[in-house]
Amino acid sequence: MLYKFSYDFPEAKTVSLVGDFNNWDKSVNVMERDENGKWEAYVELQPGRYRYKYFIDGLYKLNDPYANLYIPVDNGEMLSLIIIDDKGEILVNNQQYSMQLDRYVLWDKQDSIPEQQGKKSFLESSEKIFCLLEFSKVTGVHSVAAVWYAPDMKYYHMAETFQWTPEGKEGEPLELNFFINVREQKIPTGNWILRIYINGGFVFEDNFIIKPISYSTKSLYSIRA
Repeated sequence: MLYKFSYDFPEAKTVSLVGDFNNWDKSVNVMERDENGKWEAYVELQPGRYRYKYFIDGLYKLNDPYANLYIPVDNGEMLSLIIIDDKGEILVNNQQYSMQLDRYVLWDKQDSIPEQQGKKSFLESSEKIFCLLEFSKVTGVHSVAAVWYAPDMKYYHMAETFQWTPEGKEGEPLELNFFINVREQKIPTGNWILRIYINGGFVFEDNFIIKPISYSTKSLYSIRA
């Protein structure tokens, strides 16, 4: 039976559907924009379980925010999951899951991250830039991804992990940390963008600047005839 996959990601230049059904080959199910600007693809699937993701601009993968099921894997990644029964119907999970983002801070020292206001400007001499996210009311399992763009919107790095409430931690805030190495990687200076996605859905973006270190030297020469 033919099944439709649809993804709303207007800023992407290309999107491919990758999964167990095409051996995770980005060249098999290249998606096209529909009349509303959403990416779509149709795939012939037999009854069974299929893990999948969307491959963005040939650079990084994100989950399907419209997926009804997600499954974590051993490497810390979470995948979207579709299950088709013998009648060709998609298994639907009626359990409603949620999570609330309460705090977001950008900082350059992990051991002294402030409670609220973070930084918008960093120096290239900074060792790292940390992104702290704090969540509450987390039910179920969710993927959280941070995508970093260098100046001129050049993709730099993506990191993803999954978040859930461990037993005994109900009601407590849960923190996630993402970071980029500044000094070690000698990354470019200028205006950067950080985008946050939950279960493949865009949440927000932030802008910050990494400034170069400038040196000023003056020499005074005294010349006598």
